[in-house]
Amino acid sequence: MTLPPSYPPPDAATGPYAPYGAPAWSGWSPGWEAQPPVQPFAGPVQRPGNRGLLIALVGAGGALVGAVVAGLVAAVLFTAAAQDIGTGMGEEFSSSLDGTFGFPSEGVWSSQYGSGPVEEFPATPPGTLGPDPVLDAYATSCFSGEMQACDDLLYESPPMSDYEEYAVTCGGRVKQFAVMACTDLD
Repeated sequence: MTLPPSYPPPDAATGPYAPYGAPAWSGWSPGWEAQPPVQPFAGPVQRPGNRGLLIALVGAGGALVGAVVAGLVAAVLFTAAAQDIGTGMGEEFSSSLDGTFGFPSEGVWSSQYGSGPVEEFPATPPGTLGPDPVLDAYATSCFSGEMQACDDLLYESPPMSDYEEYAVTCGGRVKQFAVMACTDLD
């Protein structure tokens, strides 16, 4: 192979390759045989089979699923029992709200959802709940009857701590989570 005229071979005596002799590419040729061009793709391969049957089965399955869903929707929307349940739920919800920001009205938690009045016990002394003097002061105030101090202790105490457990019982006055806030006991 010879180089094109725009790239004359370097002179072995004066060119950059002078110390090494003539470049090796002057007689270079590829080491593989030229391959014939690849024929373009002729189209999709036709396979024997029952494509029509497959399409019919998929369509029938889709129709069956649609019929089941439509039947369930109709059953829920148009039965008298479903309408009575929806009406009852709406009445229950509207009677439990007093209209201020969607919060339940006074006494709803104990009278409607609880088991009546909350059973109260004598307060228990806090003892040693932890090393925090501020939380210890809240616990002492809670024991002495300051219900806001019990709520403050609950909000300020670390989760799952002895402080929190003491605050949740309002100083041992109620069972855990019997009231939403200790100030409800006042």
